[in-house]
Amino acid sequence: MKKFSLILLFLVFMLLFGCTMEEGPISESTKYHITLVDGVTKEETEMVTSRIRIKAMNLDVELKEGYLLIGWQLGDIVYDTDAEIPVTDGMVLTSVWKEVESYASFFEVGSIAKIEISATDAITSKEDYVTGSISITDEDTKLNNVPISIRLRGNSSLTCPKKSYKIKFDSKQDLFGFGKDKEWALIANYFDPAMVRNFYAYRLAKAMGMEFAVDCKYAEVYLNGDLLGLYLVCETVKTGSNRVDIEADYDENATDIPFLLELDFKMISESDPESNGIENTDYFMMDLRSLGGKNYPIACKYPKTYKKITTTQYENLKNEVYNAFVSTKNKTYADYFDVDSLVDYFIIQELFMNIDLDHSSVFFYKKMGEKIKMGPVWDFDISVGNANYVNNYSYDVLMKNVNGGSFLLNNLLKDQVFKTKYINRLKELQQEILPAMFASFEATYRALEAYELRDNGVWHNLFAEYWPKPDYLVGPTYYQQVIYVRYYLQKHAEAMLELIK
Repeated sequence: MKKFSLILLFLVFMLLFGCTMEEGPISESTKYHITLVDGVTKEETEMVTSRIRIKAMNLDVELKEGYLLIGWQLGDIVYDTDAEIPVTDGMVLTSVWKEVESYASFFEVGSIAKIEISATDAITSKEDYVTGSISITDEDTKLNNVPISIRLRGNSSLTCPKKSYKIKFDSKQDLFGFGKDKEWALIANYFDPAMVRNFYAYRLAKAMGMEFAVDCKYAEVYLNGDLLGLYLVCETVKTGSNRVDIEADYDENATDIPFLLELDFKMISESDPESNGIENTDYFMMDLRSLGGKNYPIACKYPKTYKKITTTQYENLKNEVYNAFVSTKNKTYADYFDVDSLVDYFIIQELFMNIDLDHSSVFFYKKMGEKIKMGPVWDFDISVGNANYVNNYSYDVLMKNVNGGSFLLNNLLKDQVFKTKYINRLKELQQEILPAMFASFEATYRALEAYELRDNGVWHNLFAEYWPKPDYLVGPTYYQQVIYVRYYLQKHAEAMLELIK
C-alpha cells in the first residue's frame, strides 16, 4: 500500500509539473559540455548540463554597463534571450551584445536660450520677409545683432495669436551646434498646451537613429523688446549639407535622381490659398482613390522642376513614387522603400497618434542609387490626444480607427512580415529608448515651467478654449498637461503591442 502511494504521488507530480519544465527533460545518463564565450571580452567559461534544451535567459552571463544582451549565437543562428536552445555535447555559444548609448541625454531639455529680434517693420506675411537683426545668448551659441530676414511661417497656426516665424541669415550660421545653414524655424507650439509634443517627437527620432532627424532647442524669444514667449528653434526640412543631405550632380540623361517630397494637402487648400502651389511645378497629383487612398498632392522640395529636372525625369519621378505607394498594397514595398525606415517612421507616427499622417508634413526622400526613405518626421503639435475634431481619440485604439489612418501604414499593417518587424522594433524601443523618454518628463516640466508661465502671461492660452484643444485639455495645470502627454504615450505604446497582431 505504501509503495502504491509513492507511485501515485510520483504520477501526480509528473502530471502537474512534468509538462511545464522550461528547459526540457533531464537525461540521467548523458552529460552535455557547453562552452560559453563572452562576445565582448572573448572570455570562455564551461558548463555541464543534462538537459536537452536550455533557456537562453538562464545562461550565466556577466552584464556590462553600456551593452545590451541581444541573445546567444550558435553557428549562424542567433537565439533571442527568451528562446530555447537545443543542446549538443561540445557546443559553443557566444553571447551577442549591442553597444548602447545613454539615451537619457537625447531627452534632456538643457539650457533655455534667449533670443532677441529687432525688426524694421511689422511681420504680417508668410511670403514677404522683413529685415532685422538677431541676438542669441546661450551656453552653446552667442550672436550679437546679426542681420536676418524674418517672416511668418505655418498654415493653420497662422490663425493663432502667437505666431511662428522663419528666419534667414545673410550667411550660414551654426546654431547650438546643429550645423551651419541660413534658414531656421521658430515654432510657437500654441496649439500644444504642454509645449512638448514636437520636442519629444524630434528627440525620439534622434534617439532611434533616424537619418536627418530634426534638431531642436527651446528658447525664450523677444521681438523689439516685447516678450513673445517660449519657442522651439528647429532646423527646417530642406535639402543641404546640414539638412537632408541628398543633393547630387546629374545630367539631363540621368534616370536615377535624388528627391525630397512631401505629401501635403495645403498645396491645394481652399482655406489657406497662400500655401497653394503650381501644379507640376511645386507639386503633382497622385490619384490613389481606386486603391482606397485619396488624390494626393505631392510637393516637390527637391529638385524643383524649373531648376534641375527635365520633363522626362519629372514623369519618371512621378511614376516611381506612384509605384512605391502602390507597392505597399501588393506587398512589394521592399523593392522601393528602405524597410527599416518605414518601420521607424510609422512607429513614431502611430505612437504619437499624429492624425495629419495622411494629410500633410509627410516627408520622404531618396538618395541617388538608393531606395526611398521616410522622414524627417515633422509637425506634432496636433497629436497625442490633442484634437477636438475627431472621435475616439484614446490611447487604446490605433490611428486607423480614429482618423482613417494612412494609406501607407494601413496597407503595411496588412502584411505579416512588416508587422513582425514593426512589433520587434517596438519591443526593442521599450527596452531602453522609450523608458528613457518617459523618465524625462518630470525634468522637462521643471525646466520649462517658469518659461511657460511667462508665455501664458502673454497669451493666456493654458486654460483657454480654442481649436483644436479637446475639453479634457481645457483647465488642467501645466504640470498636468505635460504628464498627460507622458501617460498617453506610455499607454498607447502598450496598446500598440496588443492591437497590432
